[in-house]
Amino acid sequence: MLKITSFTVEYRAHALGIDEKKPRFSWVLGSDRQNTFQSSYTLTVRAGDAPVFTGAGGSESVLVEYAGEALKPRTVYTAELAVTDNYGNTASAKTSFETGVMGDLKGEFIGHDFGDAVPELSRIFPLAKKPVRARIYATALGVMELFVNGKRVGEDYDAPGWTSYSHRLQYETYDVTSLLREGENTLSALIGKGWYSGVVGYFHTKNNYGDRTALCLDLALTFEDGSEQFITTDKSWTAKESALRFSEFQDGELFDATFEAKESFPVEVVSYPKENLLAQIDEPVRVTERI
Repeated sequence: MLKITSFTVEYRAHALGIDEKKPRFSWVLGSDRQNTFQSSYTLTVRAGDAPVFTGAGGSESVLVEYAGEALKPRTVYTAELAVTDNYGNTASAKTSFETGVMGDLKGEFIGHDFGDAVPELSRIFPLAKKPVRARIYATALGVMELFVNGKRVGEDYDAPGWTSYSHRLQYETYDVTSLLREGENTLSALIGKGWYSGVVGYFHTKNNYGDRTALCLDLALTFEDGSEQFITTDKSWTAKESALRFSEFQDGELFDATFEAKESFPVEVVSYPKENLLAQIDEPVRVTERI
């Protein structure tokens, strides 16, 4: 029996938040017959029910490039694959992928300098109804941990990773639909210095890429009637000191469980270009085993 054992878009199954204008599809076949190989394939990509690309070929199965209509930002697409082998057997598979902001991150870079203490940035906002889809698109000058209504967003650590920030700054995409509720909601973030302005390297130098940590974020909400709402980083956010009194990759971390910030402060808008933003292309740092 012929079967498709793997079907990926840009190396990922059900890719969330990709910026590639021509994403690439790869698949792997399995069969209980010897000397089986693919003789033909048909690949169809749809936005909803409408096809935006149909392609066909022979034995190709690695990094087959999309060549259809221009993909739209923040849109879910489905990909349908049908293959035939040299014995005439057929198999099919379906996957989905979702585009990112594709150059249209609306938020401003915001932050607040509390010296060694890690800042906590937050925004409280009401929702008249619960969205059917909610995505966070976020990046940081530094490293970030995001929270919605007190619950940690995603499983990633040290996001958005280490890049040559003046050339590439990655942003992350998270599905937070289940974390939101009707009524009052709180969106918050801890922003550490990380590689951006923290101590890095043998010579213990800091501020290698800049001296101000900052967050840039869009929360995109889609409701049942098709309407959209955006919560973005701007001057309406507030900042306070967190219980993380000190945090450096090479020098460790100091967490004071007794600390409570007595006041909040307005955030400051940090000037930083967005031309080098791109969706994360490498694997995130995640916990793989606990002892």
